[in-house]
Amino acid sequence: MAEPTDGQKSCSGQRTVVVAIDESEHAEHAFDFYVQNVKKPGDSVVLVTVPEHQSIFNSCE
Repeated sequence: MAEPTDGQKSCSGQRTVVVAIDESEHAEHAFDFYVQNVKKPGDSVVLVTVPEHQSIFNSCE
């Protein structure tokens, strides 16, 4: 059975919470909101970031 990734509890009672992060102020607020309002003991937190890549159409110049 796959682990839930949307904040639902697994059979063990542990939650997996995914928080997207980058260098923006919005990401910082999202993480702070989780810590101050959502965090529970035993949570597993997955921090996700996606690097920006230059478009293949612009790289041929």
